[in-house]
Amino acid sequence: MAFALSYFLHPAVHNTLLWQYHEIVLASGLYMGLIWFYLKERWWPFLIMVCLLLSCREDMPFTLVAFGCLALIEKRWRYAMVTILLAVLWWLMAVQWLMPLFNGQGYFRHVHGTLGTLFANLYNPRFYLDRLSDPQSLTYLWQVFFPLGFVALLSPRFVLPAIPTLAANVLIGGYNTQIGFHYSVSIMPFLFWGALEFLRSRRHFFDLGKGLATTIRTGALVVAIVGANGWAYSQYSVLHLRRFPDQWSAWLVNAPKRDFLATFDREFPHQGIAASAFLLPHLSHRERIYLFPNPWETHYWGIAGENPHHPNAVDAVVLNRDLYIQSNLLK
Repeated sequence: MAFALSYFLHPAVHNTLLWQYHEIVLASGLYMGLIWFYLKERWWPFLIMVCLLLSCREDMPFTLVAFGCLALIEKRWRYAMVTILLAVLWWLMAVQWLMPLFNGQGYFRHVHGTLGTLFANLYNPRFYLDRLSDPQSLTYLWQVFFPLGFVALLSPRFVLPAIPTLAANVLIGGYNTQIGFHYSVSIMPFLFWGALEFLRSRRHFFDLGKGLATTIRTGALVVAIVGANGWAYSQYSVLHLRRFPDQWSAWLVNAPKRDFLATFDREFPHQGIAASAFLLPHLSHRERIYLFPNPWETHYWGIAGENPHHPNAVDAVVLNRDLYIQSNLLK
């Protein structure tokens, strides 16, 4: 129960729900199913989870190949080989066939994204040293690992599936190493799994049947886990008013604006909207919604800003005004 509460308190999990809306969020629950069916040796449900995870996004094969490597270490050959094979086949089909079919350009991130960065610096150790020693990267690693007391690192093989995403985030830097965004979805389930497996291997230390001292140790562990995640939540959640005064939290404490937003959403459910990033999740059920300043000015739109929609698709603009004045997007 303490771990379940801590998982939802962890800022990397909670913030994901408040930052726009991304397909990768679907993977969070599917990872839980993947781990559960793997542990219970339920083959067909496990296979379904693999296929559903692959459908979330084109980079899911990296995490699943790493999961297959974990299964290889544990000598669970069928789980390992089928997972790795499906992941590799899906990757090839997605980047070689499906992406060119739908976007006309194929997999562009090998030039502009993670793979392009890695290939460009393949023989440049200075690049990796700079990224690993960057203060923002170190802060990000602290924010990810501290709420679990770094316990997950004591069961490294269960953390193995998180390594591709963790490494990509650190090497890319920028937004990827900010806990307020959605880039840690493929990391958190495996860190919690690793921490749980370590404690399970030490379960004799927390056996409640061995007297008051053991009960106190268990209670102290629960308080430490929940307390650390609660503290991290209070410090790194995007709802933290002092740390993020210009984001969605400003609306949380402003009753008139909040009531207006709820009334507008209820009375005009089909209107097209352009909205601030942290307001998008609360309006995302409608057919037409844009991250401002789209569609007037292309901003994170398509691959190269191609085929923008006409501004007449927008009936209302819902913004946190201060945020855009600071960024000069709102005149």
